[in-house]
This record gives sequence, structure tokens and C-alpha cells, in this order.
Amino acid sequence: MDTDKLVKAIQIIVKEEIKVILPKLVKEGVKKEMAKLLKENKKLKEAITPKQPTFMDSNVMEEPVQPQKTFSKNPALNGYWHKHNPLTHNKEVELMFHHMLGHQPKYRLVR
Repeated sequence: MDTDKLVKAIQIIVKEEIKVILPKLVKEGVKKEMAKLLKENKKLKEAITPKQPTFMDSNVMEEPVQPQKTFSKNPALNGYWHKHNPLTHNKEVELMFHHMLGHQPKYRLVR
């Protein structure tokens, strides 16, 4: 019977010691694991980070696109007109072109 009491006393003492020691051990283990993961993360970042600047690093300047007027339903004819005619903004030339194609212009030239 004395051995049973001794075993129970030892079990109680061990449980109490585990309650005290276990949080410290867990905390140390977590710290070690976190330090290891941070080192790995740092190595991965260094491996992934490009040494030279990429196209995403440079500033891209976009030129504004000016809307092109539609003179005809034929896109080839419109393209040719915009490419080869320096007078695309001239109202008289635009009215004349509309008249040649048989379209009604949206405005009239008033003199």
C-alpha cells in the first residue's frame, strides 16, 4: 500500500512540474521554429528578388490617343484619310469629304 501512495505522490509531483515546465518548453520551441522560418523566408526573398530592374520598375509614359473621326464606313478608307491628310481638322475639307461620300455632316459651314 505504501508503494501505491508513493506512485500517486510521484504522479502528482510530475504533473505539477509538467504544468510549470511545459509552457517554457513550448515557448522555446516556437521561438526556435520562428527563427528558422524567418531565415528561410529571408533566403527565399533574396533568391526571388531580381538583381536588375525589371520592366515593372520603369515608369511608362503613355501618349494620349486622339479620337479619329469617321468619314466612311470603310475602315481602310478612314485609315488612309487619317494617315495621309494633314487637314483632318479643317472643317471645309471634312464637309467636302462628307459630301463626296454622300453623307450628311453633323454641322454646316456658315460664312
